[in-house]
Amino acid sequence: LMARCWLKQFCSKLVHTSGLELGRHVSMARMEHSLTQQRAMRAWHIIRRRTLLAVMVLGVSAQVLQMCLSTIEAFTSLARQPARRRTALHAAKAGAKVVEKSLTDFDSVPLLPEGPTIVTNYVVMNVGGKEVNASWTRTSEHGDVDSTVQLSVEGVKARYSHRWAAGEGWEVQSKRFELKPATKPMALLAYVIDNPSGIPTDNQAAPVSQIGEAMEAAGLSAGDLIKAVSKEVSGKESTEHWAQFQDFWEAYA
Repeated sequence: LMARCWLKQFCSKLVHTSGLELGRHVSMARMEHSLTQQRAMRAWHIIRRRTLLAVMVLGVSAQVLQMCLSTIEAFTSLARQPARRRTALHAAKAGAKVVEKSLTDFDSVPLLPEGPTIVTNYVVMNVGGKEVNASWTRTSEHGDVDSTVQLSVEGVKARYSHRWAAGEGWEVQSKRFELKPATKPMALLAYVIDNPSGIPTDNQAAPVSQIGEAMEAAGLSAGDLIKAVSKEVSGKESTEHWAQFQDFWEAYA
């Protein structure tokens, strides 16, 4: 009986001890699993931060590379321009060579008894190997006078029109300035009406280098071209409207 009781107590202790040991093993396994998860999370966060940093560095590098390429493109584009265009730009500064001209004093031409009387002066010049045509025209009929000044080069046309009309107790002057780029239709840039007896009009487009862009496409500098042409036109016969044309040109150059 005593041996049986001892054996029962021994088995009970053995089961209790095994249960505690197993519990400790389970707890340790859970702790190790939790630590493994924490280490994995920390590693994932580190990898994520490094990846984001790498992406940011690549993005900044791409922007810097693009800026460098743009700068290089800007410097090399001039080198790729045709030699003729660069020559024309330099020649415009040097001046214009008159090829042909026809000059008449408009006031010396008698008016026709019927129909309009039209008189045109022109000067054809060579500027940097490009033909430049400057012309000015007067049309008179029934007491009204229409005057036109036009400059043409490489398909680009700039035209100033002036009309004077008067009657008993009234007088009106109108001014128009138009530009036709080589590949675009004619556009009205300025329209001004001086009407002392009525409502005046002054509509002018904002200057944003309209002529400058058109002339750049033709390989000429708008500022240098007008200076070279002005030397050959100013002071010639019946150029009373050239100054106004030049003012509009320079405003939109």
